[in-house]
Amino acid sequence: MEPLRDEAVTCATRVWQQGGEAELHVWSGAFHSFDEWVPDAIVSRCAQAVRGDWLHQLMAHARPGLELCGLIYDDAFGLPAPPVPPATRAAAVRFLAPPEGRLERISGWDRVTAHPAVLSAALTVAPGDLIGPVRGSGSRAGHLAVGADTPAAAHALARELAETITFEVTGVTAPLYR
Repeated sequence: MEPLRDEAVTCATRVWQQGGEAELHVWSGAFHSFDEWVPDAIVSRCAQAVRGDWLHQLMAHARPGLELCGLIYDDAFGLPAPPVPPATRAAAVRFLAPPEGRLERISGWDRVTAHPAVLSAALTVAPGDLIGPVRGSGSRAGHLAVGADTPAAAHALARELAETITFEVTGVTAPLYR
């Protein structure tokens, strides 16, 4: 039983309605926190890889041809793993954490998401939402993942783009990246 299933579905639906990207995985037959209770189960290992804070997307960009979930299944079944492709590019992610309060407006988002180096970007909040403290992946306001030729360039671009997003919260305008 997953007591937070409806909340997760609602959150993903809001992202999709706003034109963002979100992944929603429902692990049939799994119970709440299954991956913490039985971390070595095949379904747990795959779930951890799939939702690894966009790690799989970043790795796929940096190492074209890499299939993380497939590697986990191969390992779980004792199959020989294919060679891991070499890193030919880099990627970086910034998680969005606006100040706490009532969200009035978000600016700069459209410009950021139109950038050609953005691999993935999604907001999980909208004007009118009450922003609380970040307690984990599920309470972040969203993410921004970018690709570049080198790690330094990817980190610099992610920071640069994140700094152009502004969240206006309860009358206070604050830059996203602190």
